[in-house]
Amino acid sequence: MEVISFESIKEGTVMSQQKRRAEAAWKSRKRDQHPHGKIKSLKELASEAEKMD
Repeated sequence: MEVISFESIKEGTVMSQQKRRAEAAWKSRKRDQHPHGKIKSLKELASEAEKMD
């Protein structure tokens, strides 16, 4: 755990560090998303169903 000095609070560096960490975590989550793939149209689903029959 990091020790926060009065001077750093007064200067506002503590909040900016926390904000940077939060932004970095958010960007990391956005960058590492795993999409489920393309959503198929009704025509594509129907043609697959016909192939299975």
